[in-house]
Amino acid sequence: MTKQTQSKNLPDGWVWHEHDDSSGGLRSPDGKSYFGFDLMTREYHHPRWGWSPMCVNDSLAQVKALAEKWVQANVLKPSLTETLKHAKVQAASANKTLTQLGKEADIAR
Repeated sequence: MTKQTQSKNLPDGWVWHEHDDSSGGLRSPDGKSYFGFDLMTREYHHPRWGWSPMCVNDSLAQVKALAEKWVQANVLKPSLTETLKHAKVQAASANKTLTQLGKEADIAR
């Protein structure tokens, strides 16, 4: 049987799957696996590094926290294009506001 739990620190749809054999992993809303773990062998699977041993004192909660932090920084981070688009929208809005304030100042004179 598989227990499915919504990730604590990621958007809806990022789900942890935990199987009866003490293995499992994190899946994205589109079903892609990003991290895996096996508590019997004390290993976790990182998307870039592959399988690695867990440190002696690592708990499953610590592995999940590491995984969720990595996903936030490397998967969910906005692309440069999105960031530039957002900056252009903000600049246009600020320019419009300044133009409007200038017109109001001229009227008040």
